[in-house]
Amino acid sequence: MSDLPLRGSAPPAIPPSVAGSSSLGGDASPISPDPTSTRATYSTVVPARSHHTSPCCRSCSTTGSAHSSEYESDSGMAQPHQEMEVEGTQEGEGVSRDPSVNLLLGIDHLNTLRSRAAHSVLDLWSSTFQDPTYRGSEFLELQQPDGRPLQPSYLNGGPWLSTFRHSITEFARVCRCITGHAPIGVYYRRFKINEPHGCTCGAALQSRQHILFRCRDRYSVHYPRFLGDIAAFMKYNPTAFGFNRDPSGVG
Repeated sequence: MSDLPLRGSAPPAIPPSVAGSSSLGGDASPISPDPTSTRATYSTVVPARSHHTSPCCRSCSTTGSAHSSEYESDSGMAQPHQEMEVEGTQEGEGVSRDPSVNLLLGIDHLNTLRSRAAHSVLDLWSSTFQDPTYRGSEFLELQQPDGRPLQPSYLNGGPWLSTFRHSITEFARVCRCITGHAPIGVYYRRFKINEPHGCTCGAALQSRQHILFRCRDRYSVHYPRFLGDIAAFMKYNPTAFGFNRDPSGVG
């Protein structure tokens, strides 16, 4: 065993004069060497061994991986005329990894690329959304707890869906409030819809700002800066930004 190469070193070259002999009692010869490759591959025929043979003696090299063309018996003995391919590397190159390791590394690489792509899209969307010409003048600006602007996102359903998923009706009213597409007077006037433009409190024009801050028929604590403020407003004003029910029960 003292003649075996150390781990990480290249297997010794086999001179032509001894190419037909093997320390394992079989014939060894190169298998289609590639002159452009630094990897040498040899095959050897291993005779049958008794069950007293040490398992470590069945390995031809500590620098490569052994691939058996036959299965070993349950007792650990090599079958007669078992062909083994031993791969080594020249000039101290690393040992070939197991295919499963390469597969895991490939999956990790794909996950990294996917994460980078997602962050790149989110950064682009963030800068685009900050442009008032894209966002529109009617979008209600709210803040995140860290002070950054709150904006739509597809991650985890976005901030609105994750906050109001308990009620579809409340979620719909919040979306109408934030986007300005709500059944209120200013919307009716803008799109020339034949509906009253005034508020139920007597104001000439029912706008979102009027409903949130000045309407006497509504309860509001303070200017809504966060999504939680809108949630509290919707809780205390269950009819705000909602459609009036048809007396006949339709709709």
